[in-house]
Amino acid sequence: MYKVNPFLVAFGQKPQCYVSRITDYRNVVDNFNSVYPPTMCYMITGVRGSGKTVFLTELTDYFKREDWIVVDLIPDNNMISSLISHLANNKVLNKMFIKADISINAFGVNVGFNNEVPAANEEIILERMFKVLADNGKRLLIAIDEVVNNEYVQRFASLYQLWIRQNYPIFFLMTGLYENIYELQNEKTLTFLYRAPKIHLKPLDRILVAEEYKNTFEINDEEAYAMADIVDGYSYAFQILGYLKWDNKEKEIEDILPQFDYMLKEYSYDKIWSEMSDNDRVVVREIAKQQRTTVKELRDRLDMPSNKFSVYRDRLIKKGIVDVPKYGEISLILPRFKEYIEHYQEI
Repeated sequence: MYKVNPFLVAFGQKPQCYVSRITDYRNVVDNFNSVYPPTMCYMITGVRGSGKTVFLTELTDYFKREDWIVVDLIPDNNMISSLISHLANNKVLNKMFIKADISINAFGVNVGFNNEVPAANEEIILERMFKVLADNGKRLLIAIDEVVNNEYVQRFASLYQLWIRQNYPIFFLMTGLYENIYELQNEKTLTFLYRAPKIHLKPLDRILVAEEYKNTFEINDEEAYAMADIVDGYSYAFQILGYLKWDNKEKEIEDILPQFDYMLKEYSYDKIWSEMSDNDRVVVREIAKQQRTTVKELRDRLDMPSNKFSVYRDRLIKKGIVDVPKYGEISLILPRFKEYIEHYQEI
């Protein structure tokens, strides 16, 4: 039993209590550990709050335990020079570099990379470092959280394409919102990213969510599944409801729903709503009027032709905002998003 609240409402941290994505996790681990990996790159995407960062952390923690070299890079600065600094300052690798007659001091990276070194030299330095890794049987995993389409990421992705063609043991994980990954892979020189496997984080399994609540709060099945139904598979909602329940154990779930709705609004839904186009909002508002409706009924109410509607439907599905539970139907996928629109986004 946990002594302190095991749930977190802050983004970017790995909570004590969370639901693992077993299938996706095993796919990445098994493929990367293969003698001949079928892929060396995964792109992880999902709506805000779907657990991308926690999933990435779970994977990088595993590979660190397996003695891989794991480097986390920030996408808003010179990622190449940052990677050089990380590798040069790794105690294990540093000895290998010296043995391979690579003078770290000559490159100015023993205490941080010298930004005055020409870009061409950066690439040469990295290739020499990668060869040392390969010769010593080391595998490198590079992780980028919340990737964006900027000059640093574009340059890094272009070079990565070259590195894997040269058979260097370099693996790559990136997370990002659908629109950011879409923009990145549509760059003329980065179309290889289209072929990179994408993991679209789906809602958490209802049974696993209920079991986690049941074990954490020592409640019965009925209460646990009632809580699971409220969060509806949304990872961040799972954390919020658990966080509130921990601090209000004496209260019924219905009594903490107003605070639950408010926290979803403040920390997640307002941002999701702000990033939607005006037409996306029109479609979502119309869906919210009935929670679940048929595509034909929705198009009729919107007076929107099929080809135009398909654009918004597909985009909202990829963003993780709506779902098609069965052929011809469409519904909101985020928990209590209908209530959010009714209470906070009325026209």
